[in-house]
Amino acid sequence: MKQKLRSYFTIIIFTLSTSCSVFKATSTTSIAGEWEETWGVGEETNVDYSDVYLITMNSKNKPTIQCPKRKNYLFEQTTFDGKKLFTHLIIKDLKFDAGDSWVDYTMEFQEKENSFKGIALTKAGKKASIIWARRQ
Repeated sequence: MKQKLRSYFTIIIFTLSTSCSVFKATSTTSIAGEWEETWGVGEETNVDYSDVYLITMNSKNKPTIQCPKRKNYLFEQTTFDGKKLFTHLIIKDLKFDAGDSWVDYTMEFQEKENSFKGIALTKAGKKASIIWARRQ
């Protein structure tokens, strides 16, 4: 009887640990791809362009973000927990000698809309609603 119970518990623990590993891998790799940014959804903003970001997964299955058209954008401290994406963008000043700027993003993945929605906080202390929509 004890041997049967031990076998059942072993099977259950193995199944649960395998399921959690598969879920985590699926949740992080599902965000890889191109994402188009929209600033100030439903509010006034001085941002009148849409950057496109490329999210890839590094060798440790952690997200990395790049902006192919803006080499002065450096994303740091990027984390994704399966639902929320946090990242710190440094915008290197290459023209005006005014110093670097930054933006902190806190966004939640919206599976049904295939997008991230959240808030961007700028170095100047401004907050804006943000959407990153997956490009097809």
